[in-house]
Amino acid sequence: SGIIGGPYLALSGGTLTGTLNISNNTPLIINGVDPLISFQNGASNHWQVGFENTQSDRFVFYDNNASTYQLILESTSGNATFAGNVSVNQYFIVASTQAQYAYMDFGNNGTYGWQIGKGPSSGGVVGNESFYLYNFADTSVALEVDTSNNATFAGNVGVGFAAQSNIRTFVYDNSSNYSLAVQQDGSGVPFQVTSGSNVRLIVANDG
Repeated sequence: SGIIGGPYLALSGGTLTGTLNISNNTPLIINGVDPLISFQNGASNHWQVGFENTQSDRFVFYDNNASTYQLILESTSGNATFAGNVSVNQYFIVASTQAQYAYMDFGNNGTYGWQIGKGPSSGGVVGNESFYLYNFADTSVALEVDTSNNATFAGNVGVGFAAQSNIRTFVYDNSSNYSLAVQQDGSGVPFQVTSGSNVRLIVANDG
């Protein structure tokens, strides 16, 4: 170029062959309806990064190779949606105040099966900031652990053996073949200790 200080990139566009330096006090501005920065190999787009004004100003990372959004950051809520798995090094924190929930939902496409987390100080599915496991299928708290480490199970409990429908608590020691069973009301035998097939102790409903 014959221009003093040149060469310059033409206003109509062109290709930079060197490094583009931008001052810390002069931000790069990209304007448009859905402005994106494209990362190419040759003339083919591999990744695109930018915001989509037509989608409520969300910020996106688009993978052209997979034809999918790998990460979407919502503008107002700040919610992030990842297309793949998320790995966290060492620990994961879900922060909340005492009056708020802190939880994670497990499910698919808005249809959740389970929720695990900390309840608010009051007014939630559990109170007093208890730890809980919530079952969306029957809208119940399957397990609650309060701040004194007391655990409350909604269903039957099996230790060393699968829980049985007619036994509230069943503890089985495979090494010595001993078992302890606390059965449901109306079973006739609310408490029983056995060794193999031999019944060692029975406490009946009448004591």
